Amino acid sequence: MSQDISLLPSATRTASTSASNMSTPTFTGVYFYLNITAASGTGGLKVSLRAVDPGTGQISTLFAATTAITATGLYVYALYPGSGASLGAQSANVLLPATWQAAVLHSDGSNYTYSLDASLSQ
Repeated sequence: MSQDISLLPSATRTASTSASNMSTPTFTGVYFYLNITAASGTGGLKVSLRAVDPGTGQISTLFAATTAITATGLYVYALYPGSGASLGAQSANVLLPATWQAAVLHSDGSNYTYSLDASLSQ
């Protein structure tokens, strides 16, 4: 079973942006799709997956991309238990928590237009 969701609709942004908390207890992994349609070429963007403590709401980073993206294009991140995928994108061996949050981190205040979508997997 899988489910596709839109986390951050396409918009021009100049600062790090977090999506709403997601509650997906039946899914174990996620593909993030960062689609950059306008880029300043400086600073760059990094995708992040964060666990949300269900009791306190505190957030802890489980995954943060190692490479900042400064060019337009579609970038895919495969986060799944046992992931060793080589997709021309970054992957990580991560178990998706029941409550989580995705974010796009900006390295500086320059303009980027992008969307962030996800495909959830069991």
